[in-house]
Amino acid sequence: MNGLVIRYFMSGYYLCDGKPPEGCENDGELHIGNAVKWFETWEEADAMRHMIAAAYGITDNTEQGVA
Repeated sequence: MNGLVIRYFMSGYYLCDGKPPEGCENDGELHIGNAVKWFETWEEADAMRHMIAAAYGITDNTEQGVA
């Protein structure tokens, strides 16, 4: 598990991997990729991101959460 990000889309915040669809190159566009969960607020999404990182022993990289 690497690189969880938060993306704003359709009036909510998605905790996701931000990867482009299979077969597409990362051309600088922001993608949602595989979503873990949708949240109403940034704070909820960020708290879940931190919780998952802690559970897997991943050092927190705050910049990864910026959409």
